[in-house]
Amino acid sequence: MKKKKKLIEGKFTRNENFEKKKLIEGKFTRNENFEFDGEYDVLVNGKVYVVFRDTLQYGYGIWYMNDSENNSSDYAGSRFVGYTKAEVLEKLKSF
Repeated sequence: MKKKKKLIEGKFTRNENFEKKKLIEGKFTRNENFEFDGEYDVLVNGKVYVVFRDTLQYGYGIWYMNDSENNSSDYAGSRFVGYTKAEVLEKLKSF
């Protein structure tokens, strides 16, 4: 049985029970940050992209790509990639 980490107030901890899944080309797969940041890994043309969907800002979903090591929730290093999953895949194929 795994020993639980001590929780510290105000500090985020990673999901220790997260089981990394094999990525499938063109499929959105929740990554280990999903619980906190809502991030997905997407495999396109052999490269893994990190994307997330903002549903609060305008009342409908807008997808962004996180192309930095920053937390997605602060939008630093994030760029718009589409309104639907299909648009996101087309945009990622162009990179």
